[in-house]
Amino acid sequence: MVEVMQLEAKTDMNIKTAEPSHLAEDFSLVIFGATGDLTRRKLIPAIYKLFCDGLLPENFTVVGF
Repeated sequence: MVEVMQLEAKTDMNIKTAEPSHLAEDFSLVIFGATGDLTRRKLIPAIYKLFCDGLLPENFTVVGF
């Protein structure tokens, strides 16, 4: 007998965001395989969303190869 479990989506709106004082001064993100599909579809949009939300430090660098 196979038991099926349903996962309930959490709708908790009490998500904590990083305060600017908690962000690192300098940060470099190195992406290996930067020309790949995963980078284009997932990583770059996620980084852009973090930027739009103000969750990236001022001195943020992405290095890809």
